[in-house]
Amino acid sequence: MTAQAELDATMTVVAAATAEAAATAEAIAEATAVVVQTAEARAGATATAEAYEANYEQIDVRELIKNPKKFVGAKLRIKGQIFNIDEADGTTFMQLWVQVPGGSEWDREAIAVVFDNALEGVYEDDYVIVYGTGDGTFEGTNSYGGTIEQPLVNAEMVRY
Repeated sequence: MTAQAELDATMTVVAAATAEAAATAEAIAEATAVVVQTAEARAGATATAEAYEANYEQIDVRELIKNPKKFVGAKLRIKGQIFNIDEADGTTFMQLWVQVPGGSEWDREAIAVVFDNALEGVYEDDYVIVYGTGDGTFEGTNSYGGTIEQPLVNAEMVRY
């Protein structure tokens, strides 16, 4: 092989390596941008959740059961387990079991929640945290035909 041919072959290898390095650098830059966007989204979601935590009061569910009218318009934070969930026309209706503070797992009260969005991937027996305003009571019929009355919360955000 002549010196010129050897130089041309080396230049071809160097050009290919340079192109590969540039492609790798571009891929790293794109991956870094995605990581930054994901971190920013998580930070935004954390800030939103923290703002809700600070602005919505967690109350003893027994107070809400005893006097739902007292909490009309109040910003409430309620954690509970879904025992009934229904979605129609983009609105979600849920009934939650809410634990009585200091009670056993069976010491719980029922709360009705209305949320003006669908909740993808949320089902009966899931636990949620509802941030919303008190809205009096919900009246309905249970599976035995009896009339029920539960405190009603209009949810602004639901964490799950």
